[in-house]
Amino acid sequence: MRSIHKRLYPLALIPALAISALLAGMVLTSCNDSPTTIGADYIPRDIEFRSYTLKPGDFTIESGLSDAANSSGEGGIGVAVGRAPDGTVAHGMLGFTTQSPTISGSSARPVTSASLRLHAVRYRYGDTTTRQLSFDVVVLDQTFGSNTKWSEVLASQIDNAPSLGTFNGDFPDSGTVSITLDPTATQKFLREYFTLDNASQITVKKTLALRATTGNRIVATFLGVLGVADSNQPELRVVAGDTTVNLRAGVTNWIAKSDVDSGVGKIIAMAGLPIRTLIKLNIDSIPADAAIHQAELRLFYDSSKSRHGTMGQTSYLVGYLATDTSFTSGSRLKSSIAGVFPVNRVARDTSSFTNIFRFTTLSPTISGWLRNRRGVGTLKNLGIILAYNRGATGVNLETSTVDRTVFHGVDAADPSLRPQLTIIYSVQVDAK
Repeated sequence: MRSIHKRLYPLALIPALAISALLAGMVLTSCNDSPTTIGADYIPRDIEFRSYTLKPGDFTIESGLSDAANSSGEGGIGVAVGRAPDGTVAHGMLGFTTQSPTISGSSARPVTSASLRLHAVRYRYGDTTTRQLSFDVVVLDQTFGSNTKWSEVLASQIDNAPSLGTFNGDFPDSGTVSITLDPTATQKFLREYFTLDNASQITVKKTLALRATTGNRIVATFLGVLGVADSNQPELRVVAGDTTVNLRAGVTNWIAKSDVDSGVGKIIAMAGLPIRTLIKLNIDSIPADAAIHQAELRLFYDSSKSRHGTMGQTSYLVGYLATDTSFTSGSRLKSSIAGVFPVNRVARDTSSFTNIFRFTTLSPTISGWLRNRRGVGTLKNLGIILAYNRGATGVNLETSTVDRTVFHGVDAADPSLRPQLTIIYSVQVDAK
């Protein structure tokens, strides 16, 4: 049966008791009618539904460092510092973009006391049986950019920078910690960290860093400036005579390194550094003119290689649509926030999860890849970038933790733990 053509009368004119019988009769008799030509031009062939599950050779996988930074300019919401037993190291950075004539410039008063106040986040990584944290507040004779990441040169400069003060104590789950600073050294920094031109435009010359000292067993996180109430932002509290000046940081960043075995075939999402994974999908076995109805990619969590801090294992990751710029210098494994796929962990019940993470919204993207293959679309099949979240949806863990989530690869000894992508599609076939 290709089409059905019936005259329908307004139901209001038909007695209520007759409606059911009328509709049943239409269903029974319509299929006995000879097909008409109405719609024949639009459905010239029959539809056939098919399913295809990608084979291990259809996946190309590689994980590595992304060029995304932890700065407030790139969506960073925290400032991490510390050292964990697994070799993870984090140093924080604070930039002050405003000034006060009371404590800076030619008319500045002598500083009699100073402190740096930081608001703690409920996060510790490493030996979480301890809260002991130690770091120095040091002066860098340079600024940092929104794309500044770990380098051995920068780490060495932080290691050798002069100190204003030291924090050595328990890290709280919330609230403020205060680091007492040397008044004379702080006064020198305040008078030198910027220049002011004739238009009163500040040019920052020096910044502060939080230098993780040896002996630490945790990495901990403080609030930065992005999306944070003024009262909770990093703040220099300076007393000059009978005046107290509160100078808040304008930008933040932090850098990290860790010995993680990433590379070809490894499926890893790690925050802080960060490490992301490019997953390329060979869909050449799907006809170019197919209509995609469902596509679900499943990844299987490897708890033996994953690590997380006191926020617990995440149940939410993201996938970014890879574009040409995702592979250029300075943009490696980065992509537009506009092309985001949610990656949710499947719940076992109301209080626990399975080991499965799922991409369930891939159908439109795969359809776009097929259109591009037909020459009628611009969406290239360059793959999907798996990462911790740093966008507007869900908790931003990529810039506030050093957690890592690892998945079994295509070479997993147990075939049921290998990545799985099943595509359900339809094609038009010649009528028989």
